[in-house]
Amino acid sequence: MNRNIVFINIMLAIFSVSKSNGQEKYDNIWVSGLWGNQPNLFFGGSQVEFSSSSPILSYFDMPFQIDANASICDVNGNLLFYTNGCEIASYNHSIMDNGEALNPGYGLEFFCKKNDLGYSKGYRAHQGIIIVPQPSNANLFNIYHLNFKNDAQYQIELLETIVDMSLNNGLGKVVAKNILVKQDTFSDNLSAIRHGNGRDWWIVVPKQSSNKYYLFLLTPTGISETNLVACGTTFSQHPYGGQATFSMDGNWYARIRPSDGLEIMNFDRCNGSFSFPIYMDLGDSLFAAGCTFSPNSRFLYISSIFVSTSYIYQYDLESANISLSKQLVAQWDGVLDPFSTNFYQQTLAPNQKIYISTGNGSRYFHIIHEPNVMGASCMVEQRGLTLPTYRSFPMPNFPQFRAYNLEGSLCDSLVSNITLEPIKNTGLEFTLFPNPTYGFVNIELSAQSIQGNIVEVELIDLYGKKVFYKEISAISKRINLSFDNISKGVFFIKITLDNGISSIKKMIIN
Repeated sequence: MNRNIVFINIMLAIFSVSKSNGQEKYDNIWVSGLWGNQPNLFFGGSQVEFSSSSPILSYFDMPFQIDANASICDVNGNLLFYTNGCEIASYNHSIMDNGEALNPGYGLEFFCKKNDLGYSKGYRAHQGIIIVPQPSNANLFNIYHLNFKNDAQYQIELLETIVDMSLNNGLGKVVAKNILVKQDTFSDNLSAIRHGNGRDWWIVVPKQSSNKYYLFLLTPTGISETNLVACGTTFSQHPYGGQATFSMDGNWYARIRPSDGLEIMNFDRCNGSFSFPIYMDLGDSLFAAGCTFSPNSRFLYISSIFVSTSYIYQYDLESANISLSKQLVAQWDGVLDPFSTNFYQQTLAPNQKIYISTGNGSRYFHIIHEPNVMGASCMVEQRGLTLPTYRSFPMPNFPQFRAYNLEGSLCDSLVSNITLEPIKNTGLEFTLFPNPTYGFVNIELSAQSIQGNIVEVELIDLYGKKVFYKEISAISKRINLSFDNISKGVFFIKITLDNGISSIKKMIIN
């Protein structure tokens, strides 16, 4: 087969993978609600659908109260199932086959006990459950949940439950339940983000009363404990009241908790590591708090509840001093309906707006309409969305679905594992740095590679088009190139010696 055809086919395959990732709508529908199913009294289920520019609101008869909150849609945005940490409900709001009795032990007996009307009140873990699509099968979804087990002071088990949506005519069935992944003391800040290869998932859970984080990697072969990473400040024991989140570009992680404060760190999606922590003390009277990043990953918003008031602050992650970039963008206006409608947890929605829950049961979400804009111009609207029914405190806990494969990176294994068989690589070894680059790149050849004069350097885009070409007549171990006039994107750089030997590497220009 012609080597150029193979090369172009590989690049087009890469391009199609990244494009299909961008169409996933796993978090398209949010559900919440309090027991009772009496819509005239604002009790029952509320559904928020983000299929248009304005959220579509609807009421439904729910099978249980939703405290802990996780849901999942298919890639087209159709609701599949949701859970309150005690039970799992299918999209038709019936209890899924084998969907009862999550979190056995203290949690099941205390939080999941049904009331006189037959509703479980929901697991009291405000960020203790999350649903992740399984990399190996589009019909399988893994639920990860933290179990209190003995008392409500701290969680000591990370459990896994698996749902197969191909069963029961699409209503799904729990095919594995309460599988022990790890036993230790954990903090109620369970989060997840894609690995840099765009397929696998990092499941991240902080170790209680420490500065350590467990990172578990979910691959097509299952979940494995990969790292126990120490970074930043020791966070003390606290059962709930905070939040942890990743930025959309996957480079930032933030965690905020009462009595502990705020920590921001860099995250490496290739090797699963944290670095460069920045800590902010928010005061001893902090009662509850939430956080999330803007869609462009530049700004971090935190919401805080103190004894008598509540605030929303913005931090600029591009500032030379992030701690000093703090700006007040909203202060709670004091409205009660019927309780304080203050600022608690946050979630970035598919419509690129941030929605914020109240720290009490209410019918409202606050909205940050322009989260990519600096300062008060981000437009915080208090109680900007009125739901059909009352809801509990926490926001739905989603993985960071929009951090896709790191195209051109060394850990984009779904691409880098493809072998370019028609191209002879023997005898030509070179490295690129930095990669990704902002326009300048150094190419360094190994001593064994210098077998003849380098006759050409080519840069080829994902469509197989040559966008850069340079001939170099003298032998040189290091070549310095500038790509200032090349648009951002994923490319392949090809080097050919005068003896006909060629080699190709991926490169990304930011």
